[in-house]
Amino acid sequence: MNDILFCSTTDAAQARKFVNGLEKQEISYLQRWEEIPMFRRRKYGNAKEICNIYVNYGQAELVEKYYENLSDDEKKGIIKKEK
Repeated sequence: MNDILFCSTTDAAQARKFVNGLEKQEISYLQRWEEIPMFRRRKYGNAKEICNIYVNYGQAELVEKYYENLSDDEKKGIIKKEK
């Protein structure tokens, strides 16, 4: 598996916008919704689920460029994972 976790969000609308942008850029991704354990929910604003977005390692630079070109409003709610 060559996929890496690129970012996460608890906002379904933001996740949808982000993956729509990836599709327009023809970037492969995997979107996985996971339940947040009760004891970690405070960290995520009491959200019950988090969307993790994985991308292919070979396309990581393309995704990085796409992310950097997003406006601050488009990045709102997206938690980018550090390298």
